[in-house]
Amino acid sequence: MATYLKRIGKREDTKCWWCWHEYQTRDHLFKWCERWKQEQKDFRKGVEKEMMQKKIQIPMSFVFMKECMQALLDFLCSTMLAESVDQRRRRRGQRVRG
Repeated sequence: MATYLKRIGKREDTKCWWCWHEYQTRDHLFKWCERWKQEQKDFRKGVEKEMMQKKIQIPMSFVFMKECMQALLDFLCSTMLAESVDQRRRRRGQRVRG
């Protein structure tokens, strides 16, 4: 995520590269990023199904539990969030550092 990459010196800003929101954080990507609204909805349904909880706020730390792993993996695959910066640059035809 951009906030982490900025902290370790791999990015100059914290903006979300999907919607240009000021901060790209775990919460932003999984809950609020405009680019992934339908995927977020599907993710919440998957987490609720796995956790057998309906219509309650599930802390982000819970989504990394093994019971939510399938919903997490489905979300990552459907959004391409797991794609590396180099893979995105290659896909867009940009030069990759190396």
